[in-house]
Formats: sequence, structure tokens, C-alpha cells
Amino acid sequence: MNAPLKTTASTPASVLTSACTTRASAVIDEDYLQRRGEISAYGRAVKSSHTLRLRLLVTGGAVIVLLLLAIVLVPATQSLPRLVMVAAIAILCFGLCCLWRYMREHFIDPDLAFRKWLQQVCDGELSARIELPTSHRHYKELDFHTRNLASALRQLSTDMESLVDSQTQRLETQNRVLELLFQVTSDVAAELDFQTVLNTACTHLAEWMEDTQVAGYVVDQAAAQLKLEAVGNADQQAFTATRPLTDLPDTATGAVGVEGAVRELNNGSAGANNKAKQYGYRIPIYKGRELAGMVEVVADDAEELGNTESQRIFQTVSEQLSMFVTRESALEAAHHSRLVRERNQLGAEIHDSLAQTLLAARYQTSLLRETMLGSAAASLYNDVVRIEGMIDEANVEVRGLIGEYRKPLSEHRYADTIKNTIDNFNRSSPIEVFFQLNNPDIRFTAREHSVIERIVSEALVNAKKYSNATMIRVYVRDEASGVRSVLIEDDGIGFCTNTPSTASPTTGESAAGNHIGLSIMQDRALSIGANLTIDSEPGEGTRVFLKLPPLALSDEG
Repeated sequence: MNAPLKTTASTPASVLTSACTTRASAVIDEDYLQRRGEISAYGRAVKSSHTLRLRLLVTGGAVIVLLLLAIVLVPATQSLPRLVMVAAIAILCFGLCCLWRYMREHFIDPDLAFRKWLQQVCDGELSARIELPTSHRHYKELDFHTRNLASALRQLSTDMESLVDSQTQRLETQNRVLELLFQVTSDVAAELDFQTVLNTACTHLAEWMEDTQVAGYVVDQAAAQLKLEAVGNADQQAFTATRPLTDLPDTATGAVGVEGAVRELNNGSAGANNKAKQYGYRIPIYKGRELAGMVEVVADDAEELGNTESQRIFQTVSEQLSMFVTRESALEAAHHSRLVRERNQLGAEIHDSLAQTLLAARYQTSLLRETMLGSAAASLYNDVVRIEGMIDEANVEVRGLIGEYRKPLSEHRYADTIKNTIDNFNRSSPIEVFFQLNNPDIRFTAREHSVIERIVSEALVNAKKYSNATMIRVYVRDEASGVRSVLIEDDGIGFCTNTPSTASPTTGESAAGNHIGLSIMQDRALSIGANLTIDSEPGEGTRVFLKLPPLALSDEG
């Protein structure tokens, strides 16, 4: 009793479920019949199947009607023809049903299922399957191929998404790279000071690359070492102030991206206090074909330094900084050449004008002295001799100025060359002059050297004329801070610096001219950024103290 009841009870539920499924499937099919307001390919196939079925029904119905008419028209006495016609009608109906079933099973249903699946895939439903009954003879084959195709489509979709993401990320990285390159290029083109340009490039690199430290070094030819000039976003104490020239990058291949440029640092220039491994990359800076310095990038990840984008950045930074240094070097060379040409021209003009005039004046004074020697104007002989001596001194100074302007305009000059001025003074004066130098490596620019020679010469001449000194000391020294100084002191009678119009105690002459010379010395010192101090008291001698700022290696001659 239970089994039938159970079967009876379950049958309505199964029928209801089947009906709901059929209704839902019909709704879904309705959704696929049209797309974007027009009939879809699936809808056209469904319409074609309905049309085919209708045509078969119409054709079969027409034939059956004709056969029925034939049966009606055949006399009742002829039973055999009627039986044949009835059999024909039955065979025709059975044939039409078999034909429709065969066409629906082998052509219509697979075609509709395939078109519907294709439309689902085009709509993005990659997990869709061909909706055929599992008992269908083509189900296994179509299901196998559609599963493989769906799997391939899913993989293709995943690959495309990954490719799009990677390309998007690549474009973002390229935009950042182009932005950085534009910043570096524009800053290099706008700045006039190499240290500022180097500092700007280091800052941009440190901001672009995460967790990196960037420092810029320049070659100090005088000290034969690398000098730290710029630091990016790191503490300057993280890098050593000076390094040997052997730390310059290996440029044997003539390119920045040489193989093995990314190297592991063992407590190197940066991160010496960190225990984690660090990697460095050295970007060379050229001046022509010579290395003028480098930019060192230190990071915790070697891949960050060795990837293609980083190599492109390093190459561009090297090219831009090298272009700037080479351009500045060319400008300095052109300026140096122009200075040499102007100095030679000025020396030639002085030689052809003032020097010749002084020589002629001395010649005329000599003739005047010889004429006055035995004449009634013998009392003026001493005045003529003094004028002649002054002309001789002016001539010597002019000749020295011509020689100075004809000297090669080297970048720096050593302090011991000042002794040439002292030797020239010793040849024409009985006063003993001592020259002292605490460091033979003290150097001056050509401009500083020329001014110092003028000040020393003026101080020696003043001591000879006015101080009655027996000894003069010239002392050149430098301090640990780099400040350079020149001291000229004598043991003469001195003078009062607060009364510039008082007469000299030895000559009785007005010292106003002497104070004019001291004012010219002050102006000369200011022209090179130096400080000149003159300290003197009557009976205490005179001290002329010249103090110059530290020498900048980038200063011109």
C-alpha cells in the first residue's frame, strides 16, 4: 500500500517540478531570442525550425486530404483501392513523423543548442554548456568539445586580463619614467651650477625608486680622490665624504649598463651600520671621454637596480649629467681662451703705449740730468734724480704687469711663486726680506695670485720709501679650515693710521700719497673677496695682513 501511495504522491511533485523547469527554460529561451532589439541567431534558428515543422505538416496534411478525397471518390465496391489508400495515409503519417524526429534529433536540436551556447559564450557566460539531453547520441561528443573550448576560453580570458593588467602597469611605469626623465632633463637644462644639478638628479632618483639611497661624487684631481657633493633623500653621514678613484665604475665597454654593474656591498659607502645585504649601482659621469664623477644608487633589492626601466633611467641620468659637465667644460675652455686673448691684447697695448711713454720720459730725464750737472741749475739735480728713480720704478712695474699678462693662464698657482716678486725687490733694495711658507701646496687662482703680487709689491715699496726698515718678513700660511693668509711686516718706524695727512717722520713728505696706495690695496683685496688689515703704530713697525677664503676647486684662473 505504501509504495503506490508514495509513487502517487511523488508524481504530482515531479510533474510540477518539470513544469516549472520547462516554464523557466522557456523564459530563458525568450531572453536569447532577441539581442539589442533585433532577432538573434538563435531566434532565427528557432523560427526556421518552426517554419520547417509547419511546412511538413501542411505538405503532409495536403497529401492526406487528397488521399481522403480519392477514397471518397472511389466506389464502395472497390475495397482494395480504398485499403491501399488508407495504408498510404498511414504510411505517410508515420513517415512524416519519423522524418521530423530524425531531422529534429540530428539537425535541429543540436543546431539550436549550439547556437544558444554560442550566444551565451558571447554574452560572457564562459561556464555555459550545450543543452542536450544526456541520452542524445551527439551529447558526449559535443559536451567534450565544448568543455575543452570553454576551458580554453576561460584560460584565454584569464591571460587577457593578466596581459591587460601587466600592460596597464607597464604604461603607468613608463609614464613615471618619462616624468622622471623630463624632470631631470629640464632641471639639467635650467641649472647653472653643477653641484645643484647633481643634487637635483640625486633627489629625483631617490624619490622615484623606493627604499634607495643616492649620492653623487665628483673627481678631485688635486687630491686624487672622489669627493661627496650631493645626497638624495638619505642622511649625508650614511656615505663617506671621500673615496678612492678606484671606486669609479668600470667603463671598459663604454656603456652604463655594463654586465655585473649591480654588485653586493660589504659595509660599503652606504648602509654600513645595517646588517641586511645591500646592492649598489654606479652611474658614471663623463667630461668628454674622461670620468668626472659618479652617482651611486644603493638599494636592498638587486632586482630593483637591474631591471630594464632602472637601466633606462640610469643611462639617461648619465647622459644628461655628462652632457652638462661637457658643456660646462667647453664653456670654461672658451672663457679661458677669451681671457688669455684679452690679457695678451692688454699686455701688448700697455707695451706699445704706456711702457714706450715711460721709456721716452726716462730718456728725456736722463738728458736733463746730464745737462743740469754742470749748469747753474745744479740745485735741482737731486729732484731730477728722484724723478728718474720714480720713472724707473714705474717702468719696472709696467714691465712686470706686461709679463704677468703674458703668462699662461693656468687654473691655479702655487704660493712659492710670490718669491719672484720678493727677489725682484731684493735686487733693487738693501732691505733684507725673508719669505716663509708653512705649506708648499698652498695655491691661489690666477686672479688671486695677481692681486697678491700687487699688494706684496706695494707693501714692500712703501716699507722701502717710508719706514726706514732693516728687515721685512713675508709669511704665507693656510689653516685647517682652508683659509689662506699673507702677512707682510717690517721693523720700521711705522705710522699713525688715524692721521692720513701727517708727514712722514723720515722724509718730511706728506703721507697722503701713501694712504692713497693703501686704499688701492684695500680695493684690490675686495676684488678677490679677501679681507685686508693694516696695523701700524709710530715706532712699532707695520703689519699688512691679507686673509683669503678657502680655495674652491671649481674656481677659474
